[in-house]
Amino acid sequence: MANIAKIQPTRMSGAGNTFFIIISNKENTFDRSVLVRKLCNDYIGFATDGVLFLKISNSIPESSNTLENVTENIDADWDFYNSDGSLAEMCGNAARCAGLFYFTKIKAKENIVFNTAAGIIKVQVLDAFKGVLRVQMPEIKKDFGPKEVMAQNRKVRGFLVNTGVPHFVIQHPPDEELAKQLRQSKEFGDKGANITFVEFDASNFIQAVTFERGVENFTLACGTGAVAAAKFHHECHSEIFSQTVEMPGGLLRVDWKDDIAYLTGPAEFHFDLELYEDIIL
Repeated sequence: MANIAKIQPTRMSGAGNTFFIIISNKENTFDRSVLVRKLCNDYIGFATDGVLFLKISNSIPESSNTLENVTENIDADWDFYNSDGSLAEMCGNAARCAGLFYFTKIKAKENIVFNTAAGIIKVQVLDAFKGVLRVQMPEIKKDFGPKEVMAQNRKVRGFLVNTGVPHFVIQHPPDEELAKQLRQSKEFGDKGANITFVEFDASNFIQAVTFERGVENFTLACGTGAVAAAKFHHECHSEIFSQTVEMPGGLLRVDWKDDIAYLTGPAEFHFDLELYEDIIL
């Protein structure tokens, strides 16, 4: 048993969006997609939304006071997997969890920089004791805007935006069957898109829920979905630069500065596991 590499996942939650975080270890040679599917769906008896693998940098820079002034020396590289074993570029709630994980288990520094498939992500620990963190999200790609997509034998009008991953945002009550059809639409390419349902008015309060690709269901919260909902709202009400987004798992806050979104919300630890490769794989 001593020669078999250990896997030490930590389960965390960001506003009800759940993840395992695992520090990458050169001794681990397992197929990550297989591990992810088993951890998220089979092994521990209840579902988890994704798994984040962190490769910690050997050179850890000191913090600066604000996210805007953080240098882009990388604290950790990450690979994020949805529960079905597919790779995803970015996850806003996972970023907060990763920030609290790093602060607690690696080094207690106020600002942490991650290298992701969506680019550089900066996380600020506002209150480690209460688990409140702020994420500087990736710059939104310029090809956002209104779009019509066929589903249920009709045209569905929405707002397509990539906030690290693509979201099709529609003002409509949550509808699982509609979400499944839209999520697989050829209009969104081979990987499809997340479908975010929103309700809002001219105030700064938004209600939203996201049907996430790779999870293939609604999640309690989605950080990139909250930002997508806020971007849609901001396009409708350009005078509003700070929004509260209510998702089933809790409240998230989105602030805008020079078209960059800053996502603030909770993160918390659930438990640690210690497994051996031959047991779970």
